[in-house]
Amino acid sequence: MAEMGHLRFVRRGVVPERKPDLAHAAAHQVAKDLLKPERVGKELVEVVSQLLDDPKFRASAVLRTNTAHERTAHRRPTCT
Repeated sequence: MAEMGHLRFVRRGVVPERKPDLAHAAAHQVAKDLLKPERVGKELVEVVSQLLDDPKFRASAVLRTNTAHERTAHRRPTCT
């Protein structure tokens, strides 16, 4: 509790029974304003494009793909 002159202020958090309502409202705003499908899609395309234009990333991806293929090649079932 803080005091200013003759006024006393009590610091409290959000009223517990309102927390779910506030969390829902916050989640709704984030989804509505920040996670618009068009915006997320556009940014994802930009990031992937930048990665694919990076020679080091491409080389790493090829190496990892080949390594994963070699590890799983012996596990493939054979048709009889």
